[in-house]
Amino acid sequence: MRELRKHERFELALQVRVTRPDRETIVGTTRDFSNGGAFIHADFVPSPAAGDEMLLQLTSPVNGQPAPVLKGRVVRVAAEGIAFEFIKDE
Repeated sequence: MRELRKHERFELALQVRVTRPDRETIVGTTRDFSNGGAFIHADFVPSPAAGDEMLLQLTSPVNGQPAPVLKGRVVRVAAEGIAFEFIKDE
């Protein structure tokens, strides 16, 4: 099967806060990360649907500053977690 990804993925376990509109913020762990998105293990209840938008932020500071908040869209929901693509504000 041909690889269709635009960005190289890196296996990387980082804690991340995930904020869903009208829901509480939860903490999960990335399985992999790229310039285009991330796969996150977390206990989402209820489980989000493909197309749902959320905010993601690393729990650790970056260069001594709070990590930036990234907007993500759910592209795949699996038993082991959620795949997000990052959305760029225009």
